[in-house]
Amino acid sequence: MQAGNRVLLSNLSGPGLLTGYVAELGLLVSAGAVAKAAQVEVVFRAVPRADIGQACSTGVLVSREFCNSHELT
Repeated sequence: MQAGNRVLLSNLSGPGLLTGYVAELGLLVSAGAVAKAAQVEVVFRAVPRADIGQACSTGVLVSREFCNSHELT
């Protein structure tokens, strides 16, 4: 945000739960639905370590290279 990049936060529970983070992070940050977030130019997806195997098996927003380079337990 300090570099002037606009950021869209999203989660499966909906943008309403992100208002505290949005207020804390500043004017270039907004919250939106997952479908909207999936349409932006760059997407970062945070996955709990315990769920990496499931994320890789679905192939949704996770690269094959990432999955192949991580030992899945």
